[in-house]
This record gives sequence, structure tokens and C-alpha cells, in this order.
Amino acid sequence: MLLVVVFLSVVHVSLLEGRCCAPRQWEGWGVRLGGQMAGATHKRPELIQAKINLHYNADGPMVVAVANTSVGTRKRLLTAIQDFKHKTLYVLEDGGCKVKPLPEPFTELCSPKGQDGKFMWLGFGETSYPALEYVYTFKQQTADTRGTMCAIWTQKACAPLSESFHGTYVGIPQVFTFSYSDIQRGIRDPSIFHIPKLCREANMTLVDALPHDDIPLLSSQYFKV
Repeated sequence: MLLVVVFLSVVHVSLLEGRCCAPRQWEGWGVRLGGQMAGATHKRPELIQAKINLHYNADGPMVVAVANTSVGTRKRLLTAIQDFKHKTLYVLEDGGCKVKPLPEPFTELCSPKGQDGKFMWLGFGETSYPALEYVYTFKQQTADTRGTMCAIWTQKACAPLSESFHGTYVGIPQVFTFSYSDIQRGIRDPSIFHIPKLCREANMTLVDALPHDDIPLLSSQYFKV
């Protein structure tokens, strides 16, 4: 069976310390499929699925993710607003808003440092296009989250196409794939980054209550929501 991924090219290329970086403002979709072994929040291995509408603004910096997730038998529809300037995560769900500290610093979506990438062609015949594959180790600074990431980027547009991860999340073995699609440069409606009054008036939760789910909103950004 052939899987064909259609990706709308981003016509902007930016560089950071010689690396290829995505546009500083963009919107699009991310689809994740994976699984995790049994752990503190679940007794059996679980299938993880998520479809995420991403709004990315490196100038804020802020990232908003409207996510429809399924972790085992738990299904959730939530909006996560990540305000890196104020180190705060807002999670809108079930008519309420949870406010949590955002310990991880903002990480711009770029190819890994010190790698040129392995060249490849994607697509078929005249519709094929050049791409680069990067394989690197991944480690979150404030949690036991680490492993190996394989990422594929378009060569000319510096646009991410897909990522595959295997390793541990908070000590739990996990594997997943994350595919980007329908990426558009810019933000159509800047109000998507406005913090709702409900969230502004909510108290911050300093300690997570179980159960929680991990949502990979970008390859280098994991949050417990």
C-alpha cells in the first residue's frame, strides 16, 4: 500500500546559526499516531492518536494547538495556548481553563545543529521534490523525555514533512510518527493568540493531578495537559 502525503510548499526560507528553519509564522495540521507502554497513568499499553491544528508564532513566541486526541480509551478535545514570553500554558477543555507553568523554553522549529541531512527524493516522477533526512537524539531539559528522532524536511523551502520518535516520555517507553500537512505561511486570524478572560482569571496549577496525557505539539515541545 502506498501512502502519498500532499504538502503545500512554504515559499520562505530562514536560517538560524546555519540551520534551515520553518517560517516564523505559519499555520497547518499535524497528525500523530503512536503508542506507549504501561506506566503510572495506565495499566496497559495504549494507542495514541491526535489531529492537531497548529498556529505557530516565533515572534511572540506563542504556539496554539487545537487538538482532538485519543489516548487508549480517553478521548479529548482541547485548545492549548503556549505563551512562552510569560512561561504559561493555558488548556481550554470542557468549558473550563487550566493554567500551568511552562518550564521548557521556546525552541524554534529548525533542523538539528551540526547536520547537513541525508539527501533523498520524495514523490513520483515529475512531481518528486528534494528532501533531507535528519536523525538525532532528543532530550527535554526538565523531564525524563529522551530518545531518537528521524525528521524529514523539504530541501528548498525548509518545511518539516514528518517525524518519527522512539524513546521515553517521563520514563515511559513510547514510539510515534508525526506528519505535517497543509502548511500556510502567516497567521490568518491573530486573535487565535488572545488569552480568553476565563483563562486570565483562573489560578495557576503548580502540581499536575493524574491522569494526564502528553501532547507533542511540535517535535521539541512536549506538555502534560
